[in-house]
Amino acid sequence: MPVSPSPSRINQSLHSYRAFVLMGLAAATAVILWVLPASVLTHFLPDTVKLEELSGTLWHGSAQKLRVEGRDSGSVEWVLHPSGLLYFKLVADLHWVKSGVQIDGSIVLDKSNFEIHNLRGNGPIEDLRDFGVPSGWIGQADIHLNPVAGTFTRITRVSGDIKVEQIASAQIANGTSLGGYNLHFPNNLDPSNSTPLGGSAVDASDIINLSLTDLGGPVEAKASVKLVMTEHTATLTGTVKARSDAPASLQEEIQRLAQMRGRDAQGGVPVDVEFTF
Repeated sequence: MPVSPSPSRINQSLHSYRAFVLMGLAAATAVILWVLPASVLTHFLPDTVKLEELSGTLWHGSAQKLRVEGRDSGSVEWVLHPSGLLYFKLVADLHWVKSGVQIDGSIVLDKSNFEIHNLRGNGPIEDLRDFGVPSGWIGQADIHLNPVAGTFTRITRVSGDIKVEQIASAQIANGTSLGGYNLHFPNNLDPSNSTPLGGSAVDASDIINLSLTDLGGPVEAKASVKLVMTEHTATLTGTVKARSDAPASLQEEIQRLAQMRGRDAQGGVPVDVEFTF
């Protein structure tokens, strides 16, 4: 009389079969992604994001023109992680270029939300005028943000630093360099254990609060910055003070400002500036 297989052997056979099927599906997915054109990616994007002049494949492609809400947003190259498609999401490593600015990061994207990790890059701020950098300002930006998250109409979380060096404006001290500054987006902390919660949350009014400090250049500065995303405005409130080795033209500029606004106990001149972006 034949001996029936034990339950343990049946389970082992089922596990082996499932593993074989999964390996087959993964291989088939890889082959499909390898040959599909880059234009397939457009079907996964929200209506506000457009890719033009596409080349390559869905797996590894590029778009010479990226438009977000109709705005020229540079060009982009991507390497796709196929595992994200199993959950109807795009998971990819990105390389983004806008004139002289280059930024890299990893993105998770679905129809309504995005989350970018390890966003890093650099370039001249004057090449970011389409994103709100005022005309006439120059400088070199170094960007390290982790994460940046939100929908395609608002940012909901952001954390990290943006450093800008050799910043100058033709309207201030005859274009003399104002030195370098750091914009810091703080992490939210859980008060019970001080564990980062993954970036500063943007409040219900779409306001992002961050701090600005100098990097030891000719101007001693300390300020807070409030970004009102819905109104595309930023308000900088703080104090500035010329260091002893600052160029004469810059010291004169700050002295004129002090005559109008006075100085605090430490010699700093109060500033309160609002601009749009």
